[in-house]
Amino acid sequence: MSADIMTDFRGYFLSSSALTALVSSNRIRVGWSKVEDAFPCVILHQSYGGDIGYIGYNMAIAGSKVRKELATLQIDIYSKTSMKNVYDIADVIVPIMISGGCRKTGDIDMYLDDLGVYRKIQSYTISRLYDD
Repeated sequence: MSADIMTDFRGYFLSSSALTALVSSNRIRVGWSKVEDAFPCVILHQSYGGDIGYIGYNMAIAGSKVRKELATLQIDIYSKTSMKNVYDIADVIVPIMISGGCRKTGDIDMYLDDLGVYRKIQSYTISRLYDD
């Protein structure tokens, strides 16, 4: 995975005043902590990553160095307040992700009894070309 994809999307989230009005910027993170204890929060991570070299990648003397990186990003949204709060946050995130070149591929809602929180999982795919 290229760290720049995760960094870019966290930056997009932090620059959205609509999102930071719903979730404190220090609760919008990349990656996990041992225990979530501050809600609401948004956690962004990659659940799949891969690379595809284009024809001739690194094969010929003047071979192409173009590759496509594929990534599936997962966004976890948590709130102790209500499922509506989770939906409000998700409604802000969807256009940010689409504007960043992603395609939404999944959406799951749940309640976690052990933490007493509402949770939504959103999945998005993105591909980017790199010329190594």
